[in-house]
Amino acid sequence: DDNDDIMMDTIDDDEVEFPFCPDGQDDGQHDEVVGTVDDLWLPLSDTSEFGQEVTYEDFVNDTFSSGSYYSSQSSDQTYFEWNAILPFVRHLRSVFRHNPVACRYFLQEIRCCGRAGIQSVVHRATEGDLYLSDLAGTEDTTSLLLLTKIMTSLSVQDRAHLMKYLEGVVNAIIPIIIPGKKMPRIPNGPKDSWKVVIGSDTSVYGQIPHEAVKEVDRNHVSLSVNDMINTQMALGADLNFIVGDNGRDRTGINGTPEAEAALARMRHKIQANGGDPDNTLYGLIAIWSDGFVVSWVKQKDNSCWTLTVTLCPTEGMNPKDTHAIALGLSKYDHSYTVSQIMKQLEPLENGIVRLWSSGGRLRLVNTAFAVICYPADKPERGSLTSTLGHTGNTSKRGNYVGRWSTQFIPSCARCSSNLVMRALNNDSIIDVGTCEQCCDWSYTDRKGWEKAWPVTSDTYPSEPLDETLMQELGIKWPENRKVPFESYIKPMEQTFSWLIEGVKVALLALAIRIWNKGQTTAYLNSFAVSTKVIKATVSDADTLYKEIVGAARHRREGWQDNLKQLLTTTALTSRGVIPEMWVQKLVSLSCFIELPMHEIFLGAIQTIYEVIEEYIKSNKEWEKFLAMVNPFLTEIKLFRLSWCKLEPLPKSSWISENWIAYMRCLPWLVGIYIRNIGSDEVGNAALARLIHTLDVMVSQLMCADQNCDEEKLTLSIKIFLNCCVEFSNHLDRKKRKRRKNQSPESQKDADPFYVKGNFISLLNLVRQIKRFGKLVWYWDGNLEKGIQSLKPNLGRLRKTSKFLRTKLIGVRKDQIFGRIFDSWNSPPLQAKNSHDWFGRTYRFQNEQEINERLIEGQPLPFVQRKDDNRFMIPFGQGKSEDDIHFLSISLIFNNIPRETCVGQFYCSLAAGLVGTIKRETLINGVKYGVFLPNVSKDEDFDNSWTIMTEQREVLRGDSNELSCQCHQEDMMKSLFAPSTVSRNLIGRKIGMVFAFTEKDKDGHEIGNGFQYYNGSISAWMGRGTFEIQWDGDSTSIEKLRLQDYGLFIENGWILV
Repeated sequence: DDNDDIMMDTIDDDEVEFPFCPDGQDDGQHDEVVGTVDDLWLPLSDTSEFGQEVTYEDFVNDTFSSGSYYSSQSSDQTYFEWNAILPFVRHLRSVFRHNPVACRYFLQEIRCCGRAGIQSVVHRATEGDLYLSDLAGTEDTTSLLLLTKIMTSLSVQDRAHLMKYLEGVVNAIIPIIIPGKKMPRIPNGPKDSWKVVIGSDTSVYGQIPHEAVKEVDRNHVSLSVNDMINTQMALGADLNFIVGDNGRDRTGINGTPEAEAALARMRHKIQANGGDPDNTLYGLIAIWSDGFVVSWVKQKDNSCWTLTVTLCPTEGMNPKDTHAIALGLSKYDHSYTVSQIMKQLEPLENGIVRLWSSGGRLRLVNTAFAVICYPADKPERGSLTSTLGHTGNTSKRGNYVGRWSTQFIPSCARCSSNLVMRALNNDSIIDVGTCEQCCDWSYTDRKGWEKAWPVTSDTYPSEPLDETLMQELGIKWPENRKVPFESYIKPMEQTFSWLIEGVKVALLALAIRIWNKGQTTAYLNSFAVSTKVIKATVSDADTLYKEIVGAARHRREGWQDNLKQLLTTTALTSRGVIPEMWVQKLVSLSCFIELPMHEIFLGAIQTIYEVIEEYIKSNKEWEKFLAMVNPFLTEIKLFRLSWCKLEPLPKSSWISENWIAYMRCLPWLVGIYIRNIGSDEVGNAALARLIHTLDVMVSQLMCADQNCDEEKLTLSIKIFLNCCVEFSNHLDRKKRKRRKNQSPESQKDADPFYVKGNFISLLNLVRQIKRFGKLVWYWDGNLEKGIQSLKPNLGRLRKTSKFLRTKLIGVRKDQIFGRIFDSWNSPPLQAKNSHDWFGRTYRFQNEQEINERLIEGQPLPFVQRKDDNRFMIPFGQGKSEDDIHFLSISLIFNNIPRETCVGQFYCSLAAGLVGTIKRETLINGVKYGVFLPNVSKDEDFDNSWTIMTEQREVLRGDSNELSCQCHQEDMMKSLFAPSTVSRNLIGRKIGMVFAFTEKDKDGHEIGNGFQYYNGSISAWMGRGTFEIQWDGDSTSIEKLRLQDYGLFIENGWILV
């Protein structure tokens, strides 16, 4: 590029000679042409060039030796062999040829990896000249970096105050400066600070490298993902490659099946392009996008949208490796911006050479990056993929199509019992998939779907297309969507290719007028595509009919050929009928995964809270419940535990961490209600099962990884969903308020669990965990931390691309400056905090306070050593840096009921000896939790306690060991034990089924089957035992202890 203003002066490599030592002394070693670091970077001119320009193609799939190209002869100077650094210089000139600030920074960085770049920035800032190559001293660099760090975090007014203070300090110390003593550079007044620190192009902050931000359209700006990766690797970002210098890494996300598939895909592309797959660094990328509110006034107009990219996520989405790539206004369509970013990401898999600062040295390495997933909440995912959201009648379950039926999709009574039996590791009482009465929550082709999604409406098309015409046009029927339909429509998992096939069929049928617009719309609804796609299809079909097809009797010769060209995927995409997201090959529809925080806690848990509140209020017991539990919730809140940020009831502007804390103590809260307040014993039993199954399911989901038992995880979700169905029968439908996204017509039939798609979409998490690993690795709370850096800059939102560009540049410079600052101050500067452990537990003032709370039954935070299982409660307000006093606690299980109706174990506590423990041992190697009292309103506290822990563990058996809910094989026995159900069941009908095998006298099996018995409960015998009056003379059983069996109550029947 002749106009390139960042190319160095023309240099002939064979003619250049530089002294080896900066002081001109000859060490006798001149075998090769070498140069001083001072002459490495030269002033720039508009017409200068540096030899022949080198492009990416010169480096693709070509990895340089990983050996060190330089050796340090002193603490202040680094010497280079000119032939070794020449590739680095050429590479930087090519990669950053349109970014002079970044090019200038990284060229100086070659002189001393991790130091020289920022030292040159400080020197030019203090001198006010961009065309200087000297380096600032260590003290000057440190002081100005600290000042810049402070200034960037202050408001404009606070910056002025700080500068006024510094001006006074400088004026005060100037008269007493020691002669010959050099002071670090301190800006003297606001104008000086603007020039040196943060304001001008020559300031420290003005010279921080950043990527170029460009306008996508009037409402969006973005930067190059490739430039961002180049910048981060050149800065020395600590990236955990899936294949790095130490070989294959299998920790965290890198060890998942999806990561393995991405690695195989990248290796194949590297080899196909003629590269060396074994000499390449491979990394993963996670994309996330969402809108956020900037101002609570006129939220629709004052909301923004951002897209972030996380490089090499391993144990989760690290905010340091998460980078804002795009910024826009929330109310506009973002599909074009996302499609452009997708186009940038596709070439990254092919292999690109990058400069990498690693381990104190610079290397040119070949790299490949692949997108592993695109986490997004349901509204965002629906908008990006042009599919219906969870409010659609055919799209309740994410990424699946199936008409919702409250009557037939949930498990019937027999299938519910079957799930419980399978969870108990017993044989199924019916064959899975053969039930004709329900779908058993399955979105596969089962007989129950014949009733769930029958073809009864006249709007569905019935006339088929001409197979010969379809073959000529290159169009085929999508799977399970061939017209005419059978008696029912089968559910399907959505894929982009399947959706494209459906749109093509619908477009053709309407264009040749085989179907009308209503039939076309009904057909596309069976794919759960967005309304925007349906409108575009109908509009384009009308255009094709008018311009190409016409009426059958007036069709011109060759119209099929013209139509074939217009029905190709490329042509339909260019006309906007098929969204660009559907045709990209980078991310499949199944890679748009569920966000655990939104799916579980902000979705399902929030709805559970609403129905519990509705149930208790319908029994007129809400105020009693609040008066009983809020004193305890307030006590726990005052502990200020970082893992349990609990708030008193009722909810008020709760955020995610409040819902997580609420879920931790929900079984304990419901147990208090059932034992002390609840009057509806049958409803209370259903509530207990609902909360216990919820607790078990959440524990399993949050603990599971890619090696989990898929069947058991699916069973726990389906049993929980069945308990939701059961509990909805105990809600007062007459007093129910119409919920959001619920039409008045469906008010009388819709249950609260079906309004949102969060509940049925829980089933998606099983396969997601198997493919992508633990849910906590994709925690959306970590992803949303990037919004926190954007919001302060968008307080006075201006709706122009220029404003958005300025703000995104500021965010990028802040993040890059933070990395440079931490790199310079290695290890990073941190305020000394000797109470790192303190946020996870609580330290009481003295031993007496703990003993008083033990007697009164007040919550008590504890820690437990993993090596000896001791429970300890810290106390003492001393300032010792080494020792913490604690009171040891013993657990006693004698004469205490082992479990309650909500599946929790209780025990007694006894205070032991006082001891001390080293402070550092409270940071690692311990568990944190809270002892919770078994509250009784009519009796004195009986020293009965349960626990709540950070790792979702529970008491099990009669030992001090804690275990996770998901490891309890016998959970269903306590889960469905009606220990609180008593005389109200008298007169209820009961059904019993036995599986039998009939054998002859030689022991050979001659038959098998099931035997059913019907009867009714005639008497209450106490302690969960009933007397059964059987119909007829079917059996001699007279008494049955119901709590020894799994139970399910459905429509007045109890099935054992």
